[in-house]
Amino acid sequence: MKKFFILPIYAGALIWLCNGCVTSVPKPEITTESPKVDMSGMKKFYVSRDDGDGAPDKNHLRGLQAVQEALTEHGMPATSGLPSAMPTDIDCKVIIHDRWFWDMETYLLSLDIKFYDAHSGVLLASGHDRRAAPVLRRDPDFLASELIEAIFPASGGSKNK
Repeated sequence: MKKFFILPIYAGALIWLCNGCVTSVPKPEITTESPKVDMSGMKKFYVSRDDGDGAPDKNHLRGLQAVQEALTEHGMPATSGLPSAMPTDIDCKVIIHDRWFWDMETYLLSLDIKFYDAHSGVLLASGHDRRAAPVLRRDPDFLASELIEAIFPASGGSKNK
């Protein structure tokens, strides 16, 4: 009689030990709105932060620099600075909103990019990238390049392999 009770306990323990830990890595949240017009004629891009974001700190400056470099690498020459300092010969105004978070170190949690016609103010394209899970954290350069590539997939090869 004792064997009948012990055998299921051993079998249950064996199944429990062999089950292992199954985890799935969450994917980054990337949403884009492709360009509504042909932007190939735009030669100069100006990257700045949202006016309501307050004074930029070193992290926000890293975000600006990352987007500027990603645009230039994808064939869209860009400069960056304050919205009030935008030159008059700019074709496309690029507004970013970067959200930084601290968890043992500061990292870029999300990045929003919006492309506007510099003269009419019409929204041309946009994108959002969010990486909340610790296993998804990446350098701001990676996020900016990934998002630019998602918005403009034909602008050049992806370097995020």
